Amino acid sequence: MIVIQLIGGLGNQLFQYAMGRNLALRMNQVVQFDGSGLGGSDPGQKDTPRTFALDGCNAVWAFAEPRVCERLKYANAPRMKRLWHACRGRPRPFGPSCYRERGMCFDMAVSQIRGDKYLAGYWQSHRYFESSAEQLRKELTPRGQLSPSIFEFERMITTKTAVSVHVRRGDYVSNPSANAFHGTCGPDYYREAMKVMQRHVGDPHYFVFSDDLNWARSHLAFMRPVTFVDCPDRTHDFEEIHLMRSCRHNIIANSSFSWWGAWLNDHLGRVVVAPKRWFRDPSIDTRDLIPADWCRV
Repeated sequence: MIVIQLIGGLGNQLFQYAMGRNLALRMNQVVQFDGSGLGGSDPGQKDTPRTFALDGCNAVWAFAEPRVCERLKYANAPRMKRLWHACRGRPRPFGPSCYRERGMCFDMAVSQIRGDKYLAGYWQSHRYFESSAEQLRKELTPRGQLSPSIFEFERMITTKTAVSVHVRRGDYVSNPSANAFHGTCGPDYYREAMKVMQRHVGDPHYFVFSDDLNWARSHLAFMRPVTFVDCPDRTHDFEEIHLMRSCRHNIIANSSFSWWGAWLNDHLGRVVVAPKRWFRDPSIDTRDLIPADWCRV
């Protein structure tokens, strides 16, 4: 059995799900998920509460039993390592059955994993699941009926050359730790992204998604024509990802949330614009995060 750790918000959990689901489909192996790290703070983004978020789509998942997670994470850790951690008041060390993410770049070794393993990490690369893309796009659809306002916006989107524009603020602004790590995309980025769209897309209509629509209305007034997507009756955040994928083209923020809206988009000839700088630290290697056919500005 392979157990995948779930951490972060909806976008991050979708990466972890897609990587695990791809392993299950390719290797015909049981893959389950560990949600014990949710409900508290996201590691690296202190005080940002996270909860299980895959219940809004038709994902195929099952939770692993806690005793199985404990065994795979900690069993057979070297005795001296256990003592060293205990003496310094540190959490228990991971054992050899726990495979931890080594960095942002695609790790070929993951595809070779066999037997009982616990995988811990974010796995933010389409290369972990590109071979199962068609199946994942079928599964990652909203569960149940759409909320009325979501349904109405979807109808509007289908009548226009729709371009989704995502503005991520929220904890990227309010949380000092998240702000220091991620930063935000400002109006200059959206101006440049709009220029790319105007070169490639005839008669674009911009649909703006944001967790701070007041900021977006004030700072993206140069986008025309534009519709600000306000859905107070939505039942799940995945419904907004569904609307983004319904657009013909996408301008994303440095956010896994809008990354998924763009990746799920299967319109022929789609144009996707993403920021060159995904994190404040330019030394973090994101070459495997953004698909080669997306534009970066």
